Amino acid sequence: MNKSILNLKTMRISYFKLTLLFFYITFPVIISGCSTHASLGGPSPSRCGITIDYAEDTENQWPDQKLEDAFCKYWTLRYTGNIQQTYSMEAPQFKDQVSIEKYELYVRRTKNNTLEKIVINDVGKKSSDLTHIDCNFFLKTKSDNGPSSSIRDKWIRIEGEWFHAMRDPFFFPIVYE
Repeated sequence: MNKSILNLKTMRISYFKLTLLFFYITFPVIISGCSTHASLGGPSPSRCGITIDYAEDTENQWPDQKLEDAFCKYWTLRYTGNIQQTYSMEAPQFKDQVSIEKYELYVRRTKNNTLEKIVINDVGKKSSDLTHIDCNFFLKTKSDNGPSSSIRDKWIRIEGEWFHAMRDPFFFPIVYE
Protein backbone atom coordinates (compact mmCIF):
# COMPACT_ATOMS: atom_id res chain seq x y z
CA MET A 1 0.00 0.00 0.00
CA ASN A 2 2.87 2.41 0.71
CA LYS A 3 4.25 1.73 -2.74
CA SER A 4 0.98 2.76 -4.43
CA ILE A 5 0.84 6.00 -2.38
CA LEU A 6 4.44 6.74 -3.37
CA ASN A 7 3.58 6.15 -7.06
CA LEU A 8 0.56 8.44 -6.73
CA LYS A 9 2.70 11.25 -5.22
CA THR A 10 5.30 10.81 -7.97
CA MET A 11 2.59 11.06 -10.62
CA ARG A 12 1.17 14.24 -9.02
CA ILE A 13 4.60 15.84 -8.98
CA SER A 14 5.12 14.85 -12.63
CA TYR A 15 1.76 16.32 -13.68
CA PHE A 16 2.53 19.50 -11.76
CA LYS A 17 5.91 19.82 -13.49
CA LEU A 18 4.30 19.22 -16.90
CA THR A 19 1.64 21.85 -16.21
CA LEU A 20 4.29 24.32 -15.10
CA LEU A 21 6.38 23.58 -18.17
CA PHE A 22 3.34 24.05 -20.41
CA PHE A 23 2.63 27.42 -18.78
CA TYR A 24 6.24 28.61 -19.18
CA ILE A 25 6.16 27.73 -22.87
CA THR A 26 2.71 29.05 -23.81
CA PHE A 27 2.69 32.31 -21.82
CA PRO A 28 5.61 33.93 -23.73
CA VAL A 29 4.09 32.79 -27.04
CA ILE A 30 0.77 34.44 -26.16
CA ILE A 31 2.48 37.65 -25.05
CA SER A 32 4.63 37.87 -28.18
CA GLY A 33 1.54 37.29 -30.32
CA CYS A 34 -0.20 40.26 -28.69
CA SER A 35 2.71 42.57 -29.36
CA THR A 36 2.98 41.44 -32.97
CA HIS A 37 -0.31 43.17 -33.91
CA ALA A 38 1.11 46.60 -33.12
CA SER A 39 4.33 45.90 -34.98
CA LEU A 40 2.41 44.89 -38.13
CA GLY A 41 1.38 48.51 -38.64
CA GLY A 42 -2.17 48.31 -37.39
CA PRO A 43 -3.50 51.08 -35.22
CA SER A 44 -2.59 50.58 -31.62
CA PRO A 45 -3.60 52.31 -28.43
CA SER A 46 -1.02 54.78 -27.25
CA ARG A 47 0.29 54.85 -23.72
CA CYS A 48 -2.76 56.81 -22.61
CA GLY A 49 -5.40 54.58 -24.14
CA ILE A 50 -6.40 56.59 -27.20
CA THR A 51 -5.78 54.91 -30.52
CA ILE A 52 -3.42 57.15 -32.47
CA ASP A 53 -2.56 56.64 -36.15
CA TYR A 54 0.04 58.61 -38.04
CA ALA A 55 0.01 59.82 -41.63
CA GLU A 56 3.22 58.54 -43.20
CA ASP A 57 6.27 59.73 -41.20
CA THR A 58 4.51 62.04 -38.74
CA GLU A 59 5.18 59.79 -35.76
CA ASN A 60 8.80 60.88 -35.68
CA GLN A 61 8.03 64.61 -35.95
CA TRP A 62 7.16 65.28 -32.29
CA PRO A 63 9.56 67.94 -30.96
CA ASP A 64 9.88 65.98 -27.72
CA GLN A 65 8.25 63.21 -25.71
CA LYS A 66 6.76 65.69 -23.23
CA LEU A 67 4.59 67.24 -25.94
CA GLU A 68 3.33 63.88 -27.15
CA ASP A 69 2.51 62.90 -23.56
CA ALA A 70 0.76 66.22 -22.84
CA PHE A 71 -1.27 65.99 -26.08
CA CYS A 72 -2.37 62.47 -25.23
CA LYS A 73 -3.20 63.29 -21.61
CA TYR A 74 -5.13 66.45 -22.52
CA TRP A 75 -7.40 64.79 -25.08
CA THR A 76 -7.97 61.73 -22.89
CA LEU A 77 -9.06 63.98 -20.02
CA ARG A 78 -11.10 66.22 -22.28
CA TYR A 79 -13.20 63.35 -23.62
CA THR A 80 -13.73 61.89 -20.15
CA GLY A 81 -15.08 65.27 -19.04
CA ASN A 82 -12.37 66.16 -16.53
CA ILE A 83 -12.73 69.92 -16.82
CA GLN A 84 -10.56 70.86 -13.83
CA GLN A 85 -7.54 68.97 -15.17
CA THR A 86 -7.91 70.08 -18.79
CA TYR A 87 -8.31 73.69 -17.68
CA SER A 88 -5.08 73.35 -15.67
CA MET A 89 -3.35 72.22 -18.89
CA GLU A 90 -4.43 75.34 -20.80
CA ALA A 91 -1.84 78.05 -21.45
CA PRO A 92 -1.42 80.68 -18.72
CA GLN A 93 -2.44 83.43 -21.22
CA PHE A 94 -5.72 81.60 -21.75
CA LYS A 95 -6.41 81.13 -18.04
CA ASP A 96 -5.66 84.83 -17.43
CA GLN A 97 -8.44 85.80 -19.85
CA VAL A 98 -10.98 82.97 -19.54
CA SER A 99 -12.59 81.79 -16.31
CA ILE A 100 -13.08 78.09 -15.67
CA GLU A 101 -16.86 78.68 -15.81
CA LYS A 102 -16.66 80.09 -19.35
CA TYR A 103 -14.25 77.30 -20.32
CA GLU A 104 -16.68 74.70 -18.99
CA LEU A 105 -19.52 76.13 -21.07
CA TYR A 106 -17.32 75.80 -24.15
CA VAL A 107 -16.04 72.23 -23.60
CA ARG A 108 -18.72 70.48 -21.53
CA ARG A 109 -20.39 68.70 -24.47
CA THR A 110 -17.13 67.01 -25.43
CA LYS A 111 -17.77 64.25 -22.88
CA ASN A 112 -21.03 63.37 -24.67
CA ASN A 113 -18.93 61.80 -27.43
CA THR A 114 -16.46 58.95 -27.42
CA LEU A 115 -13.08 59.55 -29.00
CA GLU A 116 -12.45 56.46 -31.13
CA LYS A 117 -9.08 57.47 -32.56
CA ILE A 118 -6.90 60.38 -33.58
CA VAL A 119 -4.99 60.51 -36.86
CA ILE A 120 -1.98 62.82 -36.72
CA ASN A 121 -1.39 64.41 -40.14
CA ASP A 122 1.36 66.88 -39.33
CA VAL A 123 3.37 68.20 -36.41
CA GLY A 124 4.93 71.56 -37.17
CA LYS A 125 6.77 74.28 -35.33
CA LYS A 126 6.14 78.00 -35.63
CA SER A 127 8.98 78.54 -33.15
CA SER A 128 10.86 76.35 -30.70
CA ASP A 129 8.13 76.97 -28.12
CA LEU A 130 5.01 77.04 -30.31
CA THR A 131 3.90 73.88 -32.11
CA HIS A 132 0.80 72.90 -34.04
CA ILE A 133 -0.60 69.42 -34.53
CA ASP A 134 -2.90 68.89 -37.51
CA CYS A 135 -5.12 65.93 -36.75
CA ASN A 136 -8.45 64.25 -37.42
CA PHE A 137 -10.63 63.13 -34.54
CA PHE A 138 -12.90 60.16 -35.15
CA LEU A 139 -15.82 60.28 -32.76
CA LYS A 140 -18.68 58.08 -31.77
CA THR A 141 -21.70 60.19 -30.90
CA LYS A 142 -25.10 59.24 -29.55
CA SER A 143 -26.69 59.81 -32.95
CA ASP A 144 -24.00 58.63 -35.36
CA ASN A 145 -20.79 56.62 -35.61
CA GLY A 146 -17.58 57.88 -37.08
CA PRO A 147 -17.89 61.62 -37.65
CA SER A 148 -14.51 63.14 -38.18
CA SER A 149 -13.39 66.55 -37.17
CA SER A 150 -10.16 68.11 -38.41
CA ILE A 151 -8.36 70.55 -36.17
CA ARG A 152 -5.08 72.40 -35.87
CA ASP A 153 -4.27 71.90 -32.21
CA LYS A 154 -1.74 74.38 -30.84
CA TRP A 155 0.66 73.88 -27.96
CA ILE A 156 3.02 76.31 -26.27
CA ARG A 157 6.07 75.48 -24.14
CA ILE A 158 6.64 77.68 -21.13
CA GLU A 159 9.64 76.99 -18.89
CA GLY A 160 9.97 73.47 -20.29
CA GLU A 161 6.31 72.50 -19.81
CA TRP A 162 3.79 72.13 -22.65
CA PHE A 163 0.38 73.82 -22.41
CA HIS A 164 -2.64 73.56 -24.69
CA ALA A 165 -3.11 76.86 -26.55
CA MET A 166 -6.85 76.99 -27.07
CA ARG A 167 -7.98 79.49 -29.62
CA ASP A 168 -11.34 80.09 -31.21
CA PRO A 169 -11.54 83.28 -33.31
CA PHE A 170 -15.06 83.99 -32.08
CA PHE A 171 -14.99 82.89 -28.41
CA PHE A 172 -11.29 83.06 -27.52
CA PRO A 173 -9.37 85.31 -29.95
CA ILE A 174 -6.11 84.89 -28.03
CA VAL A 175 -2.78 85.22 -29.84
CA TYR A 176 0.05 83.05 -28.54
CA GLU A 177 3.66 84.07 -29.17
